[in-house]
Amino acid sequence: MTAPVQNFADQLVGQTLNNGWHVVRRVVRGENATGGAFSKPYAVTDRHGREAFCKAFDLTAARHSTNEVFREMERILRAYRYERDLVQRCASKKMDRVVTVWDSGEIEVEPGNPFSLVPYLVFEMASGDVHAHLDFSAGIDAALSMKTLHEVSVALVQLHEQSIAHQDIKPSNVMVFEGFGAKLGDLGRASAEGSPIDHDLSRWAGDAKYTPPELLYGWGSNDWGERRLGCDAYMFGSLGLFLLTRLCLAAEIQARLPEELRWTNFRGSSADLLPFLRTATNEIVLKVEPHLPLEIRSQVVQMIRELCDPDPNLRGHPAERRHKRGNPFELRRYTTLLDLLRRKAEAAVLRARTSR
Repeated sequence: MTAPVQNFADQLVGQTLNNGWHVVRRVVRGENATGGAFSKPYAVTDRHGREAFCKAFDLTAARHSTNEVFREMERILRAYRYERDLVQRCASKKMDRVVTVWDSGEIEVEPGNPFSLVPYLVFEMASGDVHAHLDFSAGIDAALSMKTLHEVSVALVQLHEQSIAHQDIKPSNVMVFEGFGAKLGDLGRASAEGSPIDHDLSRWAGDAKYTPPELLYGWGSNDWGERRLGCDAYMFGSLGLFLLTRLCLAAEIQARLPEELRWTNFRGSSADLLPFLRTATNEIVLKVEPHLPLEIRSQVVQMIRELCDPDPNLRGHPAERRHKRGNPFELRRYTTLLDLLRRKAEAAVLRARTSR
């Protein structure tokens, strides 16, 4: 038996999936989208014309792996089933700030041909990711940025309550729904405590441009909470920096370091490296200041510094650290803070308009 040569995940337009979903078109990824190496995006409609987003898993991507093809196909299938189980769990817990899965299944594009199997997930359709809803060319809207961060923080609290770490928090995974706001999507790199998956063995799971230094440099803890929830805290803080400046924190830090201190070259200890990382982090975080009303500037800078501390032993809200129990990366205090910052930013915008 030979490996498949056709890419069946590219042949779904016109197909009818289980439960009557009709595949109407391929979705063109935005210029800022990343990921999707093992999946293809489609728009689908049900019998009533309701539109949804379909993530089709591409088993033929296994042909390009250095691993044995059938072993790689099984790995992709495991990843699909793991994500399916996680998103169904999120839906059952009514996580309203996590993109909701509506259906899942597997289809043989050529009936009787097991190589034509395409697993898929069907999600509620967003109007776009956060890139499309923040007009960077016209200046940054601080109130909208605080609102979006607040909504993402709620999503993370919901996930963390169920011992699920997202691990791939970045702008292209923050989806915007008209009339509702932002939801966090794509659990393809997520990790559930006590249920390991293949990517848990990787040095890091998500996008290197947003990954915390302890994972980039390989000196992170093997404790699930410290490794996974600490990663989410850092990536969440990095998202705040991006929404206000369009800068990717981890990438900006690496660009500022001497060649010998970059993660691809450095072989020393974390104690030797941390002072350089902290200096670079502080310099970059200050770039949010021009984009913020004076009323909230210092609080936002402090929040991002706490979330993005390069030392995971110091990362997070100081009050959670003082308790020395439970999850030191608990985000509830930031959720409360961000709701306050959003209202202050909105009031500042209103005062500026009425004073003209």
